[in-house]
Amino acid sequence: MEITTKNGLLYRDGQEIPLPEADKVARKHGHQYAEQLVKALEARNLEQELIDYKNIAKRIADELFKNGIGEKAERLVLELENGSNGGGWCKQAVIDIIKTNLIVMNDKGK
Repeated sequence: MEITTKNGLLYRDGQEIPLPEADKVARKHGHQYAEQLVKALEARNLEQELIDYKNIAKRIADELFKNGIGEKAERLVLELENGSNGGGWCKQAVIDIIKTNLIVMNDKGK
């Protein structure tokens, strides 16, 4: 039996839980009211979503930081249009950029 939330309501196995029963379900999960359980589930969902974004960003960065034969790089070097050295990115910076863009793109899609 899975308890989930969507649009401020509680669901049990995909079926909406009526409000009087939702308060009882909330108490079984350590909350006084259904609203408190909804907020806790939403916070957990957001935390999981951020973890998922970080994992996706890390996987992309892992691929970017390998050459064609699988050797790992320490940083990505930027070559400017005029051919000069433009600095570079460490792996964590690339992960952060990817994660931020995934979050922004997802928020725009909501």
